[in-house]
Amino acid sequence: MIALPGKGTKKYEFGVIHHFLYRVEGGGELEVATTRPETILGDTALAVHPEDPRYVDFIGRRAIHPFTGQPIPIVADPILVDRELGTGVVKSTLHGNIMSTPNKGLSKTNN
Repeated sequence: MIALPGKGTKKYEFGVIHHFLYRVEGGGELEVATTRPETILGDTALAVHPEDPRYVDFIGRRAIHPFTGQPIPIVADPILVDRELGTGVVKSTLHGNIMSTPNKGLSKTNN
């Protein structure tokens, strides 16, 4: 909790990590961690590292979006996904009509 200048004595919380589970068609689930939970409604794909033994069996399958119920692809991306960072699952989110820079790379390599 941090007090902000000009905001009195009220303290604000920053960097809160939220965890969401995506069920996977055919069984299993993938956990995504994010500090921006408001973007989850725009998720269009999940990416995992192709050499991560935790997730290799999920590549090419589809996850069920936790709020919309729509299927989204699970793709492999060795560049954008760091196996050692967070859960090892990266969500791809459309921002309006344009994608963020990392997600542009994901879309180019995985269509």
